[in-house]
Amino acid sequence: MYRGERNQKGRYREFYQCDVDVIGKDKLSINNDAWVISLADKAFRKIGLANYVFQISNRKILKGILRELNIENANKVMILIDKYDKIGQKCFEKELINIIGNEKSKYLNRIFNIQGTNEIILDELLKLDIKKHMI
Repeated sequence: MYRGERNQKGRYREFYQCDVDVIGKDKLSINNDAWVISLADKAFRKIGLANYVFQISNRKILKGILRELNIENANKVMILIDKYDKIGQKCFEKELINIIGNEKSKYLNRIFNIQGTNEIILDELLKLDIKKHMI
């Protein structure tokens, strides 16, 4: 592939890309998401990769959490989350506090830092009391 625009720092003009697209009209089934992940898993195994992790995010879930916290500038928070890997944890936390305040920032960071199996993550999320953090 070749980028049509000028490359930004850390991005190459020429690169390799392999992707799978799901197309359809109106609403697509969530089963397509699982199918794409399954395809990637099969491809990785076929080329001999053994240790990899899929990180999956869902903007609808994040938007729901931000809405429950009465965060009016949710788009700014989501843009900041997208920048996390580039700016690092300290800068992220500082900017998050500037956008939503200290209390809500602490709460979101607790959510972001939950680790473990799917069951552990869901259990920890259920333990959090979002009502205390709505301002």
